[in-house]
Amino acid sequence: FADSVTVPTACTAYSYKAPYRIPDSVLQKISWNKNDSLTILVFDDGDKVNRHERKIHLTRIFTEFKTEPLHVVHVYNTEAVADATSDRLAILTLNEAEFLRIRNCIFLLDDKNDAVIIDRQKRIRGQYNLTKRDDADRMIMQEMNILFKRY
Repeated sequence: FADSVTVPTACTAYSYKAPYRIPDSVLQKISWNKNDSLTILVFDDGDKVNRHERKIHLTRIFTEFKTEPLHVVHVYNTEAVADATSDRLAILTLNEAEFLRIRNCIFLLDDKNDAVIIDRQKRIRGQYNLTKRDDADRMIMQEMNILFKRY
């Protein structure tokens, strides 16, 4: 979104300018820390099978990038499922309207994707579907390695 932003249909009340950066008010809500190289937001739709797939890939991410300055925020639109938080994992539970607003209008995710990477400059660096192994592999093996300059 460096050159332009396509406004999602449900988000016409918002104004976007390029280069697009996540607003500070939202970053505060999601526990964003400028000292982390990357922040990953994972939006959980409540489906138990999808939740299981996401957890598998999040475990892979934490294993692969255990020494990198990385923070993950797991965003739920229902009660959080007894996830253990840590200094690298935060849980955020929102009501349905706020969940959809932040997911669709702030992080610009479409219906196919459930995860987004944000960098230190408050920019969206990638959108992914963590219920699909190919997409999780692309996120981990390609984009994150490049963003952490591990090539």
